Amino acid sequence: MTQMDSAHAFHEEVHETDLFNSDSYRAVIRVETFLKRYAPPGIGTFSFEVRSAKDKKGGWHLTSLEAVKDKAVRELEYQTEEVEKLINDPPSEGVEDLVKLAGKIRYERHRISERDGRKLLKEGTGKHWKSIARGPQKRLFRVLKPPKL
Repeated sequence: MTQMDSAHAFHEEVHETDLFNSDSYRAVIRVETFLKRYAPPGIGTFSFEVRSAKDKKGGWHLTSLEAVKDKAVRELEYQTEEVEKLINDPPSEGVEDLVKLAGKIRYERHRISERDGRKLLKEGTGKHWKSIARGPQKRLFRVLKPPKL
């Protein structure tokens, strides 16, 4: 164990049989990587989908293996969309008000902490919304419009 650089844990996130075809099966596997040195949560973690089906003799065979968005990526996308809604809803909200409102956002069973809310606002500035200074201690946010193609 002391010689390992990393270890992996495999978790089955979703498994289901096709409703229209009971001879088809789908599973999403999440692979978590644990590094000996510090790494932010989600680094080295990924998910993939395994599809299998029965052949005419009743034996199961792998039909496809495809990368899918990891749970952490989907959660971040959801949180970003929800913060965009908060920014658009009452457009006069500042950082503190947005952080408090973001704390009410739920994803599965989790809430956004104040620290994560501040981090989300900071990391989304320039990508998803812009920050506008309104005095020495006041900042407002506006959602950026998608570029016209």
